[in-house]
Amino acid sequence: MDAQLTSPQPFLDRLNNVLENNYHDESFGVSELAKQVAISRSQLHRKLKAQKGITASQFIMVFRLHKAYELLISSESTVSEVAYAVGFGSPSYFTRCFQQHYNFSPIELKQKSKKEIHNTFEQPINRDRWSKWNWFQNNQIISNYLHLGQYRVRNFSILILILLAMIVGVAYNFYGNSTEQRMSSIAILPIEVESTTLDEAILSQGIQQGLSSSLGRINGLNVLAGLTTSKYKDSKKTKDKILQELKVDFLVSGRVKYSDKDSIIMNLTLYKLGASDYGVQTLNYSTSIENILNIQNEAANGIGLSTGLLKSSEHSQLLANGRKVNKDAYKNYIRGMYYLHKSSQKDFDKGIQFLYKALDDDPAEPLIYAGLAYGHVILGHSAAENSNVFGIAKMAAKQAIQLDPSLLEAYASLASIAIYHDRNWKEAEELFKYVLSKNPSMANVHYDYAWYLFLIGEKEEALYHQEMAERLDPLNTKYMGWTGWMNAYYGNYDQAMDKVETIWRIVPEHSLALLTKGLTFKLQNNLENALDSYKRLYEKSPKHAASFGGLCAEMGEFEKANEIIEEVKNWPKSPWKNWTLAYLYASLNNVDEAIMMLNTEPKHAYVAWVNVMPGFDRIKHHEKFKSFVSSLNIPNSKTNF
Repeated sequence: MDAQLTSPQPFLDRLNNVLENNYHDESFGVSELAKQVAISRSQLHRKLKAQKGITASQFIMVFRLHKAYELLISSESTVSEVAYAVGFGSPSYFTRCFQQHYNFSPIELKQKSKKEIHNTFEQPINRDRWSKWNWFQNNQIISNYLHLGQYRVRNFSILILILLAMIVGVAYNFYGNSTEQRMSSIAILPIEVESTTLDEAILSQGIQQGLSSSLGRINGLNVLAGLTTSKYKDSKKTKDKILQELKVDFLVSGRVKYSDKDSIIMNLTLYKLGASDYGVQTLNYSTSIENILNIQNEAANGIGLSTGLLKSSEHSQLLANGRKVNKDAYKNYIRGMYYLHKSSQKDFDKGIQFLYKALDDDPAEPLIYAGLAYGHVILGHSAAENSNVFGIAKMAAKQAIQLDPSLLEAYASLASIAIYHDRNWKEAEELFKYVLSKNPSMANVHYDYAWYLFLIGEKEEALYHQEMAERLDPLNTKYMGWTGWMNAYYGNYDQAMDKVETIWRIVPEHSLALLTKGLTFKLQNNLENALDSYKRLYEKSPKHAASFGGLCAEMGEFEKANEIIEEVKNWPKSPWKNWTLAYLYASLNNVDEAIMMLNTEPKHAYVAWVNVMPGFDRIKHHEKFKSFVSSLNIPNSKTNF
């Protein structure tokens, strides 16, 4: 062991000294810190975990936030100027991190005296619902206001004014003057269904997703997605245990009885940690299935009121979104959405067919058009032939919005179409923000927004939204895998490998885990292990030929790379085939063939990302490649359209 690293404090002192000289440099991260103290990234990660209980990246983050705190109270710099000065590339991301760490925003800090909050720097975030009131008490702000420092209040009228100001200030602080308030969270367990005429799994998922959508409109509430909660189907675990495992504040379970006469009886129970033996609230409904949307909204309203999260202004708005549905159309709609969420192409095709059957039942039902838009956006990402799928998706989304302007799922599809096909970057940005402002619990929207932010170079925000997608659906291996991949791309190798291990505990040898592991090894110049990971990926899933063949080319195994190219040429015609060939040709430094392949499918979902994908690094200096990328008109920031 390095003798210099045996004592914890000298080691931390060395880290702080290095950061003192480099914290202002946005590009200075874990790799640079490890190099300067002459240990590996993994050693640095382990030592900090052991001594501070945090990762290396968190250690750097806290150091920068400490510096920002000092600048905010000692200088006239704006919040944006401070953010850039301490090494943040995005003021909005800086504000979010600051708020989460200190439980108040940078603006609030600048508005208060240093004396009022001198004890808060090392204070952990208080997760109690009354944390903002506690923060006022713990820091003696009331006392400070009354005494106004060294001056005593002598005039009674002034005292009254100050007390009134305090009440307003406390209310403002408690109810929130920032979008970065601590969110409460809720999970909906799989609904238990009794039915002889409608598939129980289909009705269960349909009601669960509808209820999630309604609950997601309540401000201050994150709703965990169904893929994660589906793991608890028929679980014998106590509700407290599930609450603890999912790390949520509330839990909803439900039973539904559906008859052949289309009547439905629904019983829902709301649970809270520590008070879950009998439930906090029960909600019971009995009606026809044509009122299912009204029931979902009423249930969300009841849950919102029981949790204390629903404001009076939102009460009527939530109920206003209800309406009756055509019974047959609704049943075919939930059948369609059920199969769209399956993994096989056969099931996906079945889902699309059910949605078109639903359209025959009721050509004026907006949910069906939103479902068709969603399905065709997914098809646009697949390896199958998918001519004009984005055009169909766009028409369906617009029709859904025309029929129901409040249908956020349709706006979400338009946002995806804007980035993956239309390249309308400004519209995409506006749509993503709009949807997430109305329902921040839409994990798939965070996921797509993360890829847009990744494309335009917004590192911190890309990671934030990718991690938010995973937080809202924590057992979704797709989100988990791409969080790992994105961390690997940005040099956060420990975090990337942590995701690989987590995924493999759920699904051994998962494709995205192999992809992430391969990229992690490759970027660390551990090419043999990278090649092994990519080879296993290729053998498991041949559609990932680009990763394996591309690395073969980079390592000089040209014969193998060309052999893979010939195999890909025999694939059925599809945009994915041409994208894969472009990747392989780029790895061989064959810029002409690569550009030709890209030009055959310039509107394919992945094409815009050629400028950031490592597989195209070998040709990025060529003028032809630069010209192609320039034609995409990709902004280099959110404000540069």
